Amino acid sequence: MEFTKDTLIKMNKKKAKNYKYGDYFYRMHKEFETKSYFNRSNEIKGCLNYWLWDKYELNKLLDLNKVNRCKSRFCPNCKQYDVSKFIHKFRGIIENEMQDYNFYFLTLTIPSVSASELEDTLLRLNKSFARFKELYSYPKLTPAGNKSKKAYQDRLIDIAGGIRVLEITYNYKNGYHPHYHIFVMTKEPIPYDIMQKKHIARYSTKRKQIDFKSDLEKQISRVWSEIWYNTKIDDKQYQLNKTYFDEANKYKVLEVDFREFDEKGIYETIKYTVKDSDI
Repeated sequence: MEFTKDTLIKMNKKKAKNYKYGDYFYRMHKEFETKSYFNRSNEIKGCLNYWLWDKYELNKLLDLNKVNRCKSRFCPNCKQYDVSKFIHKFRGIIENEMQDYNFYFLTLTIPSVSASELEDTLLRLNKSFARFKELYSYPKLTPAGNKSKKAYQDRLIDIAGGIRVLEITYNYKNGYHPHYHIFVMTKEPIPYDIMQKKHIARYSTKRKQIDFKSDLEKQISRVWSEIWYNTKIDDKQYQLNKTYFDEANKYKVLEVDFREFDEKGIYETIKYTVKDSDI
């Protein structure tokens, strides 16, 4: 690689992140008195500490020959290699399936929780997703030859398969925010009219504008809320521009995003397995 000023700046930023993440594991070591966390802390802090260069004095060049890596899944420096590895593994499989399936990108959210609630929330989240998958799965035939009644009869799409990835973000105000990013496969293309963004939703602080949702997103959000809160919801009662659909019980309108799959879709899905910015 060519050693430039920009390269040095990027290296220093990566090293700064390494010490920050190493400190996370050191604090876990102190809290749980677990040696493995102490070792992980040292490994991450030591990543990229050793560099072997080929020096070309006449041309005033340094060529990187070798660098040490800790290969930890939670290391900011090593995560890009993991992403490349995962993409290489899945790309061939997905590209083969593209001949027979259509691809979309789905995000399912739930309300943020405290640290003490996180473990039980993740167990509940897995069970809720199993029910969601059952409701939207491609219709299976019973032994008698009839369509299974476990699926949601008024569903707008049939999901034939996909890849699900869990991401957990955190901020000091709201706590931990688990949510799913899902690479969705369908046998039939989804009609444009149910994908069209026409329902006014809440204001997005990230995009600094009012969001609009499609018929499909509204239905999935309502069904997902019914599953999560274990309640029945009238469609007219469920307004996407409201914070709560049930003020008394503090049942929130759950955020859902469903969009077309593009050339970055594989990366967008898989990157969340090693994303470091919201660890």
